[in-house]
Formats: sequence, structure tokens, C-alpha cells
Amino acid sequence: MFRIAGIAGNIEGVGILLNLGMKLSLDVPTSTNITFHPDYELLYLLDGGLDVLVNGREVLMKKADLLMINTGESHNYTVSAAGTLLTVYIDTGVFDDLLRG
Repeated sequence: MFRIAGIAGNIEGVGILLNLGMKLSLDVPTSTNITFHPDYELLYLLDGGLDVLVNGREVLMKKADLLMINTGESHNYTVSAAGTLLTVYIDTGVFDDLLRG
């Protein structure tokens, strides 16, 4: 898990990520069940609040926070304040392709 609190700015140009084998989701979050998967997951909270549990460790997210969840880490979240969440799922193969050039 990797967290950056209070990233300022906008998300302009995110569409380019689609060409790199990544999936984007922009929605109003609801609480989730515990899950894990082979992808990296980036959570960027545009507004609102989330209580995220990653491998048993609680992370409180607020507007403009970014959280990276590593592959295979169990995680779920509950909504503490209604808002908008951008989720980016990154296939681990993306980095292999980038490193090979």
C-alpha cells in the first residue's frame, strides 16, 4: 500500500491510460466487501470520504487523496462521506511491457 495525501490539481489526460492496458472506473462509491486481485489498484478520491481497510490496516481518505493497493492485498472500504471516486486497475503485465521497451 502506498498513500499520497492531498494531491492537488485535476485528472486531465487520464484517457491515455487506457492505451497502456489499464481499466478506469469513475463512480459514486458504495461500501465494498473484502476483495483481492492480481492487479494494482489506485484509488483517487475526488471528493467525499472513505474508510479503507488494506490487509487489516485502516486508511482514512479525504478529498484529493491517492491510495495505491498492491497486488494480492486484501482490501475493502466504507463510505464516510458521499463523493466521487476514480479507480484505476493496472495489470501487472503493463510494467513488464514498459521495462522491455
